[in-house]
Amino acid sequence: MTRHHNDGLTKRCDCQRQRWSKCAHPWYLAYQWKGARHRVCLDRLLGRRRKGKTEADAEAERIRGEIRAGTFGREPAEPAAPATVTVAQLGGIFLERYSKAQGKVSWKNDATMLRNVAAFVIPRTGRSFGTLPVGSVTEDDCDVFLESLRARQLAASTRNKYLQTLKAMSAWGVRKGYLTAPWIMPGSDLKREKINRRERRLLPDEERRLLGEAPAGLYRLIVAALETGCRLGELLSLRWRDVDLDRTEITIHAVNAKARKVRHITIVSRLRAVIEMATVDPAGHRFGPAVFVFGDTVGRRLKSPKKAWVTAVLKAHGHTPIWVKERRVVVV
Repeated sequence: MTRHHNDGLTKRCDCQRQRWSKCAHPWYLAYQWKGARHRVCLDRLLGRRRKGKTEADAEAERIRGEIRAGTFGREPAEPAAPATVTVAQLGGIFLERYSKAQGKVSWKNDATMLRNVAAFVIPRTGRSFGTLPVGSVTEDDCDVFLESLRARQLAASTRNKYLQTLKAMSAWGVRKGYLTAPWIMPGSDLKREKINRRERRLLPDEERRLLGEAPAGLYRLIVAALETGCRLGELLSLRWRDVDLDRTEITIHAVNAKARKVRHITIVSRLRAVIEMATVDPAGHRFGPAVFVFGDTVGRRLKSPKKAWVTAVLKAHGHTPIWVKERRVVVV
């Protein structure tokens, strides 16, 4: 009998499994955290039917996050009166009720950007952006903040993300009654900057030097990125149940994809070789289906390979990096 792994997401109907995305029966989530078991009917919880597995996956992941945070089932706090809401307060509400509620994979990036916005000191007031009442923020305040990012030489793509976040938060604030008008009006001079598309592939010698300096785990990750074109988060979220070596295919699930779409990627010979090297743990036992493909030596999910990546890049260019602190490196 074939055992399926859906992270607790299932249906209780007689329909064939292949038809679950189209049948009208509700989705259920079973999740256990710190010894407590939770069973939830997604349709009943939100008062409407989930349209398909992609939406159900996103909703299930949001609920798992609330359960882990201890906020699941609590009544939401009453919003503050619009006149007294600060930018920092609106940012927190926006993060919970928009970024997380929409099932955004990148909600943590939104949280980081909102913290940076709130900490910025507005020259005209001498106050941090986060302490300003939302109704007193001007487009010029947003412009000054974005110019500070340029002065720090942050990439155009990063500045565009901040601009998009400010636009999205203020527009959402208007829809919810916190603002009477968005901070950045349609037709404003503040627009996304055009950036050059990143299409250059590593030259053979560059690739050879980089892979020559990469430790085993990073080596596999680099090869996978080169051969699939997947984003880092998509590869770090990949589990062994998503890899079918018989069909030579990898499945990137919508819940882990930035575009929220399922993708099936062919496993080429070089990628197959590095994947097969990592199928067993240090004791020689084959990893289970829920273990992460590009995890640590025992299959746990990696947070970030940034330190190993920076070290390999610097060594590939002939430098000797010395890490003073976890995130600070001296180049010799």
